[in-house]
Amino acid sequence: MKRTNKAFTIVEVIIVIAVIGILAAILVLALPKAIEEAHEKSALSDAKNTLTETAIEINPSDNLNKNYIIIVEKYEKEYVFSCEDGGEITPYELNPFGQSVRRELADALCDMGLVQAPLGLNEITLDEQFDNVTLFTGGKLQSPQRIDVEVNCDIDLPTSGILGVTWKTDNSSVASIQNGKIHGKTVGKTILTGMCDDIRIAYSLYVGKHAEVETFAELKAACEDSSESVFIYPKYEGEDSSTCLFEASFEQLPVTIRKDKQVSFCPTMVKDEEGEETGNFCNIEIIYRYSNVITEDPEFFLVGEPVEAVFINDGGIMNLDMTHINLENRSSYEEGGYIPDTGSCIINRNGGIVNMKNDTELINAGLPIPVGGPIFGMPFGQNYDEETFARTEAIIEASKQTTAFALLNESGDVTSDRSYATSVHNCDDGTYKASDSKGIYTFDRMVNDGVIYTLSGIRAGTLGGYDYKFINIINSGIIYEIKDVDFQLVNGGTAIDSSGEILSISDCKFTKKEFSMESITRAPFNLSSEQAQEYLAKPAVPIRISGGRIGEITDCEFDCDSIVFDGCTPFSCVKSGKFREKPDDVILYGNSTCIYDEAEEVYIVRIDNGQVTIVN
Repeated sequence: MKRTNKAFTIVEVIIVIAVIGILAAILVLALPKAIEEAHEKSALSDAKNTLTETAIEINPSDNLNKNYIIIVEKYEKEYVFSCEDGGEITPYELNPFGQSVRRELADALCDMGLVQAPLGLNEITLDEQFDNVTLFTGGKLQSPQRIDVEVNCDIDLPTSGILGVTWKTDNSSVASIQNGKIHGKTVGKTILTGMCDDIRIAYSLYVGKHAEVETFAELKAACEDSSESVFIYPKYEGEDSSTCLFEASFEQLPVTIRKDKQVSFCPTMVKDEEGEETGNFCNIEIIYRYSNVITEDPEFFLVGEPVEAVFINDGGIMNLDMTHINLENRSSYEEGGYIPDTGSCIINRNGGIVNMKNDTELINAGLPIPVGGPIFGMPFGQNYDEETFARTEAIIEASKQTTAFALLNESGDVTSDRSYATSVHNCDDGTYKASDSKGIYTFDRMVNDGVIYTLSGIRAGTLGGYDYKFINIINSGIIYEIKDVDFQLVNGGTAIDSSGEILSISDCKFTKKEFSMESITRAPFNLSSEQAQEYLAKPAVPIRISGGRIGEITDCEFDCDSIVFDGCTPFSCVKSGKFREKPDDVILYGNSTCIYDEAEEVYIVRIDNGQVTIVN
């Protein structure tokens, strides 16, 4: 048989070469990624080993410091990991970073808002075997968040720290970068990208519309329309600083801000007749009155419908600047009965964000009604029918059973800067931070079941009312810091009642205010004579500990009775401060001393290298 040798054709050779080329290209593309994944797995192993070896030192069971940031240097790159609430260690979506100084990288991530660390990161000292690892407590990683800019306006770029980020927008017709600022050109959405070496950081960038409003209906429409970002201004024509009043009706409430929409309430700059800015601002005041006196000398007192809330922030973002929201029970008389607080100015839920600044006020206040007239708003006289009477009676009875807070933070984040709410409930899934409002009462009643990062530089009064036993802060959650707070206590009141955890109380003043029988039986207290006598006979308590722990109390002034342990064993928590009454030595730290200062007539506790000594 004759053997035939058949060679490859040119086409077949080309096809084979092409396939080999494609496979090689795929391999070339996949190999760096595979190497990078191997590097990250190695870095993750180092992170896990570090956390395991130092578990005793960092005490992961400590609820106040259970979030960790771990930065591992590996193959001339930095890998960032997060461990939250004692859970799994997870790599950051922006890994790796081309940096070599781990502390500076952590600071830069904080500056850019990529690490949430309310009180700053705390670095843990590690053994030499972990020389390529840096471990921090007190912070957690978060994805780049959205940035909103008003059309035809500028805002600063995110702080770039040491990363040397080069910024650009994906759609320059929507927004552009000019002189280190973001300039909004037209309403819309684009992506703001920051490049550092081979690292890409992306923010969602929204350019919001400018909305001038002069009625509550226009304000509601702007909040609830289909736009993703809106900046609301009061429409004002005048020469002086003033307030634009928007009065809501029962049918218009609540105003609901949907998930992921940002609504910013902004003051308007007042201009003179020549159009020049005067330096004064016109702000927004929103009010709902759910009681109404019919005439100046009324024959009956008609109570309107109580509402759940003026605003429900259902996962959106609310920025309030010089904005006042009032739920008002109104009467033309100064004495008599009392209508209970009903409803909230804002209910924040579903991961919503509320930012209050520049004397923003949230007020829900019950006001007195006429003496000798209706009780709790019940109509009297002859000019009403049975249906009106029955309806009003039902409303009032429901109101008396309602626990109302000006701000109800069910499951979201709230920041209050130079602002206040008359009463706040921070629920299990809520986070709260308040600062810098010494001139006014930041709140009269705070109930915390969630996390408070800081209460600092504020003034607080125990005017929460008889139902709350005149307690200013009721804490069953976690409070990281109470600092530089001026507490004003009433007779029988308590500034802080805690069964939860408080990391630090420092530089606070606890001052008792004297109230007469006459003042405590009138608005805003409205106690009966028997209730008033009961409270006037009681001491004012600065701190009542009924469980949980307090990390330390430093440099506080107690112009009232000392710390009370109610139903739990006293423990060391006081490092320094001034006391009108001598504190029990069991609550002092081992390196503190307590002496009596005859000139000031106070007991002074201070840090000392020796042991505790009590001088009578």
